[in-house]
Amino acid sequence: MSLLARTCSTERMNVSRVAARILIVVGGIIWAIMTFASTTMQSYGNLTYSFSEVTSAGINAIIPALLTAGVFVLAMYYERLAAIILFAGAAAVIVYGLVMGWQVLLWASVFLTLIVPMAVSAFLLLLAASTQRVCELEAQA
Repeated sequence: MSLLARTCSTERMNVSRVAARILIVVGGIIWAIMTFASTTMQSYGNLTYSFSEVTSAGINAIIPALLTAGVFVLAMYYERLAAIILFAGAAAVIVYGLVMGWQVLLWASVFLTLIVPMAVSAFLLLLAASTQRVCELEAQA
């Protein structure tokens, strides 16, 4: 028996799934907050906001929240597809940052709040999917 042989570990699989889902939710919340805050930053100087500004910012923040909910639901049924979408999202953030010419401090904050949670979630979903496949193959044998 090899030390590197794949075995069915439902505990590892469940921990990977739970951790991935937590990271998806946390990343989505951060993304929605960042979207809301970036929309209302024009009035930070005098700390006054009109109702229409807050409403507009809230509507803009709903979009990332809905996208996150969609990826979360997709990850419950199609882990590999959700992982691909998360990797594509992380790559899209990187490309957008390069196109917009972000400064180092913005890169660091976006890297820690958006890119890392998406990439780690994707890796964890792939790990859970491969462990699920190993469990299915062991059950057939």
